[in-house]
Amino acid sequence: MRPGLRNFAAIFLLGIAAFLASQNGFFRGIDNTFREWRFSQHHVNVSGEIVMVDIDARSLHQIGVWPWPRWVYAGVLDELVRLNAYEIAFDVDFSSRSQPENDAEFAKALERAGGFTYLAALQQIGFGTNGELTLLTNLPLEEFRAHSELALVNVEPEQDGLVWEFAKYGMIEERIVPSLPTLFSPKPETSNNNFYYVDYSIELGSIDRIPLIDLLNGQIDAQRIEGKKVIIGASALELGDLLEVPRYGRIPGPLVQVLAAETRIQNRELSDGGSVFGWLIFGIFAAIVALFRRPPIIRMAFAFIGVSIIVEAVAFLGQAHLLILSETFWVHFGIVLTYVLKVLEAMDIQRLLVRKVSGENSRMQAILDRVIADNFDGVIIIDSALIVLAASTPARQMLDLRSSFVGSTSSVLPEKLFQEVTTALGLAKQNREKNVVPETLILRHGSGDEPELVIEYSVTVSRVAKFDENDAKKQLTDYVACLTFRDITHRYNHEKRMNYLANHDPLTGAFTRSRLEEELLAFIGDSAANRQPLTMILLDLDRFKNINETLGHAAGDLLLREVAKRMNEFGLYSVARLGADRFAAAKPGLMSYEDIDEFSEELISVMTKPYELEGHRALIGVSIGMTDTNNSGFTPKALISQADMALSEAKNIPGNSYSLFLSELNDRIQDRQRVEMALLDAVANKQLYIHYQPQVDMETGYCLGAEALVRWQHPELGTVRPDRFISVAEDSGMIIEIGRWVLEQACADAMKWPKPGKLAVNVSAVQFEYGDVVSAIKHALEVSKLPADRLDIEITESVFVTKQDKFIQTLNEIVDMGVGVALDDFGTGYSSLSYLSRLPVDKVKIDQSFVKNLPEDEQSMAIVQSVLSLSTAMNKRVVAEGIETKDQAWVLRLAGCGIGQGYLFGRPQSNEKFCKMLAIDEPQEILQKAAS
Repeated sequence: MRPGLRNFAAIFLLGIAAFLASQNGFFRGIDNTFREWRFSQHHVNVSGEIVMVDIDARSLHQIGVWPWPRWVYAGVLDELVRLNAYEIAFDVDFSSRSQPENDAEFAKALERAGGFTYLAALQQIGFGTNGELTLLTNLPLEEFRAHSELALVNVEPEQDGLVWEFAKYGMIEERIVPSLPTLFSPKPETSNNNFYYVDYSIELGSIDRIPLIDLLNGQIDAQRIEGKKVIIGASALELGDLLEVPRYGRIPGPLVQVLAAETRIQNRELSDGGSVFGWLIFGIFAAIVALFRRPPIIRMAFAFIGVSIIVEAVAFLGQAHLLILSETFWVHFGIVLTYVLKVLEAMDIQRLLVRKVSGENSRMQAILDRVIADNFDGVIIIDSALIVLAASTPARQMLDLRSSFVGSTSSVLPEKLFQEVTTALGLAKQNREKNVVPETLILRHGSGDEPELVIEYSVTVSRVAKFDENDAKKQLTDYVACLTFRDITHRYNHEKRMNYLANHDPLTGAFTRSRLEEELLAFIGDSAANRQPLTMILLDLDRFKNINETLGHAAGDLLLREVAKRMNEFGLYSVARLGADRFAAAKPGLMSYEDIDEFSEELISVMTKPYELEGHRALIGVSIGMTDTNNSGFTPKALISQADMALSEAKNIPGNSYSLFLSELNDRIQDRQRVEMALLDAVANKQLYIHYQPQVDMETGYCLGAEALVRWQHPELGTVRPDRFISVAEDSGMIIEIGRWVLEQACADAMKWPKPGKLAVNVSAVQFEYGDVVSAIKHALEVSKLPADRLDIEITESVFVTKQDKFIQTLNEIVDMGVGVALDDFGTGYSSLSYLSRLPVDKVKIDQSFVKNLPEDEQSMAIVQSVLSLSTAMNKRVVAEGIETKDQAWVLRLAGCGIGQGYLFGRPQSNEKFCKMLAIDEPQEILQKAAS
């Protein structure tokens, strides 16, 4: 065989060996790293067709509960439909049931959307009911699927844990279901392959992301939604929906769906080209090299490096423009093997084998020195006499050593490295091996907080043979140490930054909750013998939202940083930020009640001093909750939790306030929790019932109707007072279901009355805020057949604290139905007189707090007369509540009050008893006597 052909065959065999190694996965990690680098060097903007509605940390905090009630998703869907979104997809699991009314509300929203909604279907491997691994499928509830389409959201990472490929379709219940990216990018399929590679050169930062809470609050430009395809999904870290992807690292799952859809929209699906380019270039390379038997080694090295550069350039162009992924490292490895082959050939191995041992060692040492010198890492070889035998170029550069230090003593190394090498060689001579595992060393500090050079090093001691200087045939045992190290400054600074962010709030520098718990535990101590007492403090800012809205978020961020600074300067221990405007800290030791009062007043004074924010002067209020180890024990979670309970109490006190946790507060909160749990099944178990309190015409004495009052009889808690469970129902949202039931039951009862009378039903502000009051009223009237003019809806002024225009519109819809509206507890709210002129109210109810002191209290009498005069002028009837004595009835009748209600005319009673009262059809004797 001719030498040229023989050389070509040898080189080609080296290429085959490298290629087989690649096919067996030896170079997969390196090839994937190359692909990620190519993605990062090519930048493609998104098409703008897709928008992500982001379930971010701020949305979680402002809504305040997780999992969210499904009326939240219904609101999001209605808002997107109103803004003319083209298609809507939820990357949210709706496979489990929640509260029935919330599920029904979301189902209605899907029906209103008209079938343009996709819901997530997820398939994953898990343990079935028989305990064996099987394919599990999570599908949305059946009532949700009735008005939507399924979208497969499966994401399958590769062996390296990264998401490279995406499926176009999947099989669910023997039918083909498209994936979410396929639904958002419909087009004819030109390939039989069901998987495609995602193009991560698409810029993640150019995706339009809208916080969900801003969408709900109507704070976004409609043009961002109109005609767009919308994915609703979570990015909040605490929800854990994060995936590892090439180039970007850990990103939220919905963003992976967006990138996959954008890949198809822009026709950038990548395919695996394998090694086509590599074989083409390697074949040409092998043919050229085979023609030159012994070129100069240096020139050959540059030629081989040039070929490697060409390989990578072709692979980059193929990935960026031809959308082909290539495996190239095997080519570089084959080139290196070829280079070694040509070097060995140039040195004429056959002649080297017959030379004397001394000459052979010398040449092999030259090769070793070259390999070490060209090594990417820092490598220094040191003999047992602590003399430097060889060193790589990066080693000299990183340690700032002269090129001539080879041959000198290793004491020129940094002290720590010199000690490690000396110790390792000394132990080896004693037959006690010690290889230093990788450790980190900061060699040079920069001018700032970050070091200029950090290396990771290891020391390996090897036993080698050498010939005796006096007897060339006699071999002796010797030791050499190999010190290897690499520059990890960037990684060290990155890990240091990640560690800082894991323990500190990036905005204020204060501790996170988890770090606060660690600090508290370290201070308190882990045993009863060394426990240290402390006082836990939680602080919440009042009016912070107003500053954000009026001065902007930059000013709000500046204020938060100043708050953390003031808390630290006040001398508090372990200042932490727990939420948007909530901070925590500790004070070592315990305080008496007098000390707590003084301390709290001083802290409030410091925290409420005016803040200078970029030329603006801002004022805030604070609420403070406190506890100590005497009250809450020595567990950090209990201290924080019970201080938070005290903070909730403080926030109920007007103005700057503070509250200390006591056992009574815990009992009260536990009672609320017991009531809330029991209330969940109160309607279903028919524990709720309605009593009716008569309302009487003050002029004639005849009964005009009654107010419906809900009552609760629990089998274990007994009769639960309304003031004990109504507030719980409002806070939890259960008042919506209870209020709907009361409306339907009361209207049905009123139809059984022996004569027509007015029915008054209370409607909570929560029902107006989160429920559909108009639909509930319509449904109750339709089911019961009660005429609309017999129903009065009683509201309180708290309904109008926020979103006045929205609620006034709702009231107008109620009035248009023929239903009356009464303003309850008049005079106890926020701005009663201003409301009367704007609201579609036909009745005003004077609160019993003004009636109970009549007729002796002149102030109460003056207020009642003013309300009566104002209401008469506005053509509104007046109802007086809480009438218990004849004198109260008499003076109210003389003052012109039209309707009375109270124990004087009748206590709240069952519908049967009230029907008997109506059937009598006689005026109240009490009013007749009062009139006489």
